[in-house]
Amino acid sequence: MGIDKNTQTPDNPAFPDVVWARPETAHGAGKLLIVGGGGGDLGHVSALFSHAETAGAGTIRLLLPDSLRKLTKDLPHIEYAPSTPSGSFGQKALTELQDIAHWSDGVLLAGDLGKNSETSLLLEKFITKYPGIMVFDQDAYQSFASGWSKFLNRPSSTVLCLNFDQLRSLAIELGSTIAITNDITIRNFHQALIFISQHTEAVLLTSHNDSQWAVSRGAVCESRTPTSSSGKTAAWAIQQPHKLYEAVVSSLL
Repeated sequence: MGIDKNTQTPDNPAFPDVVWARPETAHGAGKLLIVGGGGGDLGHVSALFSHAETAGAGTIRLLLPDSLRKLTKDLPHIEYAPSTPSGSFGQKALTELQDIAHWSDGVLLAGDLGKNSETSLLLEKFITKYPGIMVFDQDAYQSFASGWSKFLNRPSSTVLCLNFDQLRSLAIELGSTIAITNDITIRNFHQALIFISQHTEAVLLTSHNDSQWAVSRGAVCESRTPTSSSGKTAAWAIQQPHKLYEAVVSSLL
């Protein structure tokens, strides 16, 4: 397969029609559920909430383990689900998680959600059963058991935000013949992204060489912007779900 590559800058969006079609009122701007994790990660989760809000998400609800209730009881838009003795989400949280997720147009799994087998099992059940858009922050993967197949094979729309090391791990697991190294050429990087995209329906988002890169089914776009946020990406994704790749690319502006 040849390279299908777009490049965008803040002044030259790859998909201007998607940028122009954004909802003008909060009523049509989508409902986002952000699922947060441990107390030590609250700052990161709070930042993603702010990024989603600034990006124009219509309504945002934040679900935390009830072990954090005392720390966050005065903050708005927060709901709680049962936690394990270690403070992360427990198995009994599945019902609350599914109920609130049913309300939403999409879910952002934000930050470190805990590192124990009970939480991992809960999350794997949830991402398998939830039928809507799901965005994975790059810090969320450590809360799951090893292996990428659970993320690649979701039956519903999925956005995987990956750091460079996670992208390398994914390429190795899939058997890529192109090694993703810090000195990889741009052409080889394109080809590696395309190879990975052929093994999943998910949209992938990563960074390299001070740019952000999105890929889906062989289409690659380099966005010459220095940073990205899964919170902003989630806000764009829920607003134009039928153009998910284009919305993810546009969220990088």
